[in-house]
Amino acid sequence: FRPSPRSCLFVPTAQEERRDHPVAARLARDGVFRPFQQVHVPVALRPPCFPPGNFRPPSYRHHGPVHGWPAPRWPGIYVRMRVSFPDPPPSLPPHARSFPAADSMGSGSKLRLWCSAFACALAFLGARGDDDHLVDITYVESAVAKGAVCLDGSPPAYHLAPGSGSGVSSWLVHFEGGAWCNNATTCLHRSRTPLGSSKEMARQAAFTGILSNASDYNPDFYNWNKVKVRYCDGSSFTGDKEEVDPSTNVHYRGARVWQAVIEDLLAKGMNKAKNALISGCSAGGLTSILHCDRFHQLLPADANVKCLSDAGFFINVKDITGANHAEAFFNDVVATHGSAKNLPSSCTSKLPAGVCFFPQNEVQQIQTPLFILNAAYDSWQGTAHPGARGLRS
Repeated sequence: FRPSPRSCLFVPTAQEERRDHPVAARLARDGVFRPFQQVHVPVALRPPCFPPGNFRPPSYRHHGPVHGWPAPRWPGIYVRMRVSFPDPPPSLPPHARSFPAADSMGSGSKLRLWCSAFACALAFLGARGDDDHLVDITYVESAVAKGAVCLDGSPPAYHLAPGSGSGVSSWLVHFEGGAWCNNATTCLHRSRTPLGSSKEMARQAAFTGILSNASDYNPDFYNWNKVKVRYCDGSSFTGDKEEVDPSTNVHYRGARVWQAVIEDLLAKGMNKAKNALISGCSAGGLTSILHCDRFHQLLPADANVKCLSDAGFFINVKDITGANHAEAFFNDVVATHGSAKNLPSSCTSKLPAGVCFFPQNEVQQIQTPLFILNAAYDSWQGTAHPGARGLRS
């Protein structure tokens, strides 16, 4: 392999063109899932080339173009496949030269974005020809005075693509995924990344999948008002602690962020919506479940409102080690963020708040129509736990 000078990643040399090499597709920082033919072969990051958010990988060792390529030791979502490069090796386009998205789980809890391989299908996969549909970021500056801020105290943010034609009175509000932080250390680390600070977020987001504006590709929602809400609190928008952590200056205000963003959208015309769909991927999919009825209550009484959870149905079961790491982790999330008061009372009145973070204890009480999209066999939930250092797919 030889280094690609502009990207800090590696591409195959001519001498190796007939060998099989692993190629990764990844969810880039801008939120675009790059197809296999548009990415470099990532190997090792070496100084001064680091992912965004000042994250430092645990080691700089070269993973190498060996059979059975191990999972990278830096953040990002990777899907592995094997291909044989022709002679000569293919050229790789400049727009593929982006770093993997920095996660915010910290060294003690490498959850690696529970949105695992191909899980968030509706929002990001199949980005066919609409990569140029970039939508500018909107900062909710007025939210700061209400204490509705990201982990680092910066204002919440979202991307809004206005509707047109028959879709001007219809709204799709999609919540970004990105796991959770469960203690002061992991939340402090997260506060220095795009998943904890609007200061670190990309200024534009590519709208693909159900956010696409291509009528032939996305006939149901292409002309709706489409919103991507940025995830910057680490609690699926449930946290609310008045006090700021004095040791880290971290704010736990996810529920206030959710409320402030929705109020801002209502003021921009969503208060007159005839159709509305709240959706989300992974941790955002959990958001769409936990806030489903609350979202419905804020819209006009005659509005047609539904909820969609994409890869957000996390179950409370033991993993293959025999331990219930997921429940312990969610207990920590709820305690760290003060989430209990913002979880549905229909559950918390009967069960511990940490257990009410699991959708299986929520969905039967939800009154709003809810659609759940989830893998029948989820390899991550069966083999990994929040303390794992990486995700092998």
